[in-house]
Amino acid sequence: MTMKNLTREELMASDPFAAGANLDLSGYMLPSATPDEQLTELVDKHGFNRVDFQQSFKAPSVEEMLANPETREELAKIDPNFHAAYADEQIDAACAEFRRRNPDYLCSEKNLKAITQMMAVKLLGKDFLSDDDAETELYEAGHWTAEALTNSYRYLLRRGLLDVPAGTYRELTNAEQTQLVAQIRMGELEEAVLNYVSWATGGLDGYESPSHFLSENPQLASKAAEFVFIQHRAGTIDLEDYKAFKAARLRGQKILTFDLISRAYDTWTKARKPSFLFPNHTPEPEPQPETDNYAGLTDEEVRERYQAALREAARASRRR
Repeated sequence: MTMKNLTREELMASDPFAAGANLDLSGYMLPSATPDEQLTELVDKHGFNRVDFQQSFKAPSVEEMLANPETREELAKIDPNFHAAYADEQIDAACAEFRRRNPDYLCSEKNLKAITQMMAVKLLGKDFLSDDDAETELYEAGHWTAEALTNSYRYLLRRGLLDVPAGTYRELTNAEQTQLVAQIRMGELEEAVLNYVSWATGGLDGYESPSHFLSENPQLASKAAEFVFIQHRAGTIDLEDYKAFKAARLRGQKILTFDLISRAYDTWTKARKPSFLFPNHTPEPEPQPETDNYAGLTDEEVRERYQAALREAARASRRR
């Protein structure tokens, strides 16, 4: 015997006790809801939820809920076990963003330790934390961010306290600079230049000769030569004058050496040395008599014009 498929209205009408009742009819294999039924309010006049005949609602899975950042953040606040995993996740995310912003950063245990400990001292006031505890406390305090990591990285990089990738160089530390100054004072100029570039690059292995290094690292070699020259002339050279000299004589030079800078600077300062009679300004060139219309002048008139030109030049010099 085949059961006749009834509509919702027919089924409700067939039961005298069903009038006004809110029944679950999902087991009756009713046809899909009509367009009118789709527009029916979600609750009836008694405040009960109406039956979803199309069964369109589907509760989200656990995976779907955890994929929501807001859900994960709220869950981390109330679940200690999830909080630890969430903290590790956020710490790693900040590190990934830091690496994206600083592609030249050399990922090493030494560099990470230096950055972490510097942040712990500067931002937490603690110099006794292990690296892991420092990361956790910095995160809990809201300091473990890509921006804070970048600031710490650049601070340490400027002071030469981080390793750098091969093919690049770092700034020298204060202790290294002091050691170089001591070498320069002892007259060990070549050794000072070599130590500068060696410390800045992490070693000179892989270069066949000094000229090979100069050709591969002209900027660093020039920087080392300038450092040694300025320290060698300390007390006798004015930095503002050196800047003017560099702009006038060294502009366009691809590779600077100590000897090149020394010879060029000595030549430049000699040319600018003031005269004995006029120490405060560059001597004026001696005025030359005019050549136009001199053919018809007597010797006496020529001498008078020449003396007049000299007097005018002297007056002009006093007015300066």
